[in-house]
Amino acid sequence: MFFGESMFSGASGGSKIALAALASTLHGWGWALIDAQVENPHLLRMGAEHLPRAAFLEHVRHAVRHDGREGPWTQAVGRLPARRLAGVNTNFASWARHA
Repeated sequence: MFFGESMFSGASGGSKIALAALASTLHGWGWALIDAQVENPHLLRMGAEHLPRAAFLEHVRHAVRHDGREGPWTQAVGRLPARRLAGVNTNFASWARHA
């Protein structure tokens, strides 16, 4: 599980590309959820779904049983070209149902 904070970008659409890159990377690592912390229309358009507290806590209980990632993520992720991210499924809730 990844616990997200606010994102911003100096370029229009930058945060969308950053979120797609994050989603692609985490999905490839088998991480089921990104906790966006605050529901908003932008995230809902990107595929986020509200989880009731009990369901969220169940995901946390499951996630803490698995190893996390240590060290700088820049080494693990590298650079992801934006064109590779076209069509990335950012529907995090659908991943959680299949995790």
